[in-house]
Amino acid sequence: CIVKKKKFEHLKIQELAEILLNYYVISSLKEKYGFFDYRCNNLGYITELDLTNVDPQGMSLSYFLDSILTLRNLEVLDLRFNNLIKLPEIPIDSNSITHLDLGYNRLSNLPISFSKLKSLKDLNLKSNRLIFIPNSLGNLSSLQTLNLRNNLLKKIPEAIKSLKTLKTLNLYGNKLNSIEFELNNSLLELELGWNNFSVISQNIKSLKLLKKLGLSGNKLTKLPNWITRFE
Repeated sequence: CIVKKKKFEHLKIQELAEILLNYYVISSLKEKYGFFDYRCNNLGYITELDLTNVDPQGMSLSYFLDSILTLRNLEVLDLRFNNLIKLPEIPIDSNSITHLDLGYNRLSNLPISFSKLKSLKDLNLKSNRLIFIPNSLGNLSSLQTLNLRNNLLKKIPEAIKSLKTLKTLNLYGNKLNSIEFELNNSLLELELGWNNFSVISQNIKSLKLLKKLGLSGNKLTKLPNWITRFE
């Protein structure tokens, strides 16, 4: 990333600090991992960072996450296949992130400060070891897609119904046996396959906009008549 047509002596202190942080993050990651994909905007700030499988043994990437999450212009962050077991507390500066992919790691929980990701639209937590989701997740007011496929969840927090913009919720391959509250009516797709459901919650019937419902691999013995309206 190169800052063009802008003299350093004319930069504000905050702008200069941000440029130096961007340079530090990229140079440190390159020194440690070599090649990886990233993109910058026309001001030279990092907007997309793809660190897929740079640290498959989970030995070192966690040390860089604090700095990465303070990049003020970062919108897309891909951290799949890095054996991450823990995330740092989320700084307030992470508000620019819209797409976050944490799939195929070893996360068992999420920090409460995850709620600071107010701009987040797409969150992938597929194939981790999550045993619970903090209620603070309900504060992700821009979230449209939430993928919790293949985790260890026995229940989902009622706070999820606060996600007014959520369109796709994937809970395939967990340990759920019921949904004890009404989900938000914004949902278009709901995947509940390969859980422990024996009956279908009436709460699903009230989802008027729902177009696609996945139920394969459960312990269902009977389907209600209203189920035929779904794909």
